[in-house]
Amino acid sequence: NENTNLSELIFSKPLLNLGTLIWDKRNPMTGGKGVAIQHEYIQWLSKSEITISSTTENAKEILSVANALVKKYNGVNEQVKLEFSNWVRNNPNLTGGDRAYSNIDEQGRVYQSVSLRAPEPRTDIKFHKPLIHPLTGKPCPVPPNGFSRTPETLAEMIKNGIIIFGVDETVQPRYKIFLTSDTKKQLTSVIQDAIKGTSDLHKFDIVFPYCHSVSFYSKIISPILENNDMVLDFFAGSGTSAHTVIKSILR
Repeated sequence: NENTNLSELIFSKPLLNLGTLIWDKRNPMTGGKGVAIQHEYIQWLSKSEITISSTTENAKEILSVANALVKKYNGVNEQVKLEFSNWVRNNPNLTGGDRAYSNIDEQGRVYQSVSLRAPEPRTDIKFHKPLIHPLTGKPCPVPPNGFSRTPETLAEMIKNGIIIFGVDETVQPRYKIFLTSDTKKQLTSVIQDAIKGTSDLHKFDIVFPYCHSVSFYSKIISPILENNDMVLDFFAGSGTSAHTVIKSILR
């Protein structure tokens, strides 16, 4: 309710507004007047223009499962690809973006398939030069706007095994975007997290009247825990901030 006043207070300082994050707690507070509120705001400020992004826990889990399957079958075969794809697509804890990484290639690299289409129509004819299918030797379809890369770049991508061809020349080629331990995801303006903070404290037989979850704090604190950065919690309370920082360091 005080978000507007907070904005006027803190934006009067020499700081840049990087955006407002909405925390959807999935648990509306009913019984009061007007609409039932189920969200809170988080203000992102910085002394410089930066991109707020971090390596997600889901990405780490996806890579861990892929490595385990490759080790189990002593390499990548059709069974590895099938089991990995089924696990990713049927995991309720993964987001839609996470589920896009449902493929694993012969080198054990996890990837998603992405279009080679240029974002806007290309006028230079070189961007409309078709790729030749490696098996049939026939030209493949060119994206409607043309390719987003030059012929030289596409040739290098083919050489490095990044271009994905279909079963024959009738399928439009795509390319691989790999998921790695360094892959980062930009923080979005809406975060859904309904986990109760008390569930974390119960593990330690600690009772506190109101607290946030380590799960949620991990999403907003992890982007700044990469370069020996400092986290300052002005109120401490149940210790969720400290718990999150220690958990991130020990991981």
